[in-house]
Amino acid sequence: IESVYNGKRCCWQKDRSGTGQCWTEGSPKILKGGVSKPVCSDLKVGKFEEFPECVPACRHRWKDRVGLAYDEKACSQCTPVKYPGVEDCKCSVKCAEDFRFVGGGPEGLRSCEGDVLKRFEQGPACVKKSEPPVCERKYLPGQIMTGCDCKVGQENCPCSVKCEEGFSVTSGQIGDMACIEVPNVNLKTASCSGSWGKSQCMSRQEMVDGELKPCC
Repeated sequence: IESVYNGKRCCWQKDRSGTGQCWTEGSPKILKGGVSKPVCSDLKVGKFEEFPECVPACRHRWKDRVGLAYDEKACSQCTPVKYPGVEDCKCSVKCAEDFRFVGGGPEGLRSCEGDVLKRFEQGPACVKKSEPPVCERKYLPGQIMTGCDCKVGQENCPCSVKCEEGFSVTSGQIGDMACIEVPNVNLKTASCSGSWGKSQCMSRQEMVDGELKPCC
């Protein structure tokens, strides 16, 4: 009953000899002299559709990192080895909208190809974007200051300064003032690298490729 002949099933039936006979389905000889019901081979059997082949995906710990933006679904489909017919890894990570890049790995596409521990390349380090700085109100003798509690870029923040009666302007200007952003002249230009306390580190800046970078 594990055979077919010309597209027809083979059927077996026990006979009086105790051995049995095999006939092609539809044969008039079936049942003649048989002592049991015939059983026939199956032309069709049940089979599941192809099951997926599952391999370990690339790993990351970005959920524990604040300020990262990435597509969890895209990043969960990457593998350490490229397989035929499987799309390339489309995992990309960057700083979230309200955060800025300060170091770590670069923003952009990630891969874990060839990594023994199946880990993605290092993610970027991102920190919350700072609030616009507040302009310090420096009152000097002889000034009349109105308003001036302003942040950089703040619109409709009144600030007016003039001299008291009996005082004369020698520098600057009188009238409406705008709160603008200027370089922090209190920062010390030096190497950032080193074991510093927080206040020491935050008081420094370093020249990198012709551009001053704050220490973090």
